[in-house]
Amino acid sequence: MEMNKQADKEFYSVPAVNIQPLHSLRQQGKEETSMKLRIEKEEYINKTFRLSRKLMFEMDKICDKTGLSLNKLIDIFIRYSLSSYENEN
Repeated sequence: MEMNKQADKEFYSVPAVNIQPLHSLRQQGKEETSMKLRIEKEEYINKTFRLSRKLMFEMDKICDKTGLSLNKLIDIFIRYSLSSYENEN
């Protein structure tokens, strides 16, 4: 399964965070503790799926090769499949 570069960017994108450098804060006379990082968390729903042993073996091999968690790999595959499905219909 090959993913194009645009799809790859979508799957690994992280919300932009504005972080001011620490030395800049010190120059402004602010303490280090005044720097706050705000990242919005995505809401998740737990589901259970039954998958064939062969499919799990193939996905485990990909996880080992790429260093991705199984959850992340499945997320990538589903998002890619949904995107392809929507483009076809």
